[in-house]
Amino acid sequence: MSDTEAVILDTHVWVWAMEDATELRSQPARRAIEQASEHTQLHLCSVSVFELTKLESSGRVSFALALDDWITQALSTPGLVLTQLEQAIAMEAARLPGAFKGDLIDRVIAATARRLGAVVLSADTALLDYGRAGYLKTLDPSL
Repeated sequence: MSDTEAVILDTHVWVWAMEDATELRSQPARRAIEQASEHTQLHLCSVSVFELTKLESSGRVSFALALDDWITQALSTPGLVLTQLEQAIAMEAARLPGAFKGDLIDRVIAATARRLGAVVLSADTALLDYGRAGYLKTLDPSL
């Protein structure tokens, strides 16, 4: 990975990075996050905010801060860019090549990465399998 390569965080990796979680144990992934943030190339898809809010409202995740405050603080991370769901990304998500087995959020993350030429940091098997099939650059941060 070059020091200027764009990186997209999957929702769970965003949480791991912000919480300095032990699940984020890959040194290459940690370096990728640091280097991308130094060059304002660290991306988070806006749909990850939706996904995290749904997870919190269903009780699957919780934080020491109120979720609104956690998100505001996390989005103010230096070098982090909140990437919006634009028309081209939405269309790409619906038309991903190959057999993609992920959910709608994963499709948007994959499409965003493909449009930006970015590497996706994810432990999600659907995204990792899609990367192994050659459609996406991925890095598993849990290894």
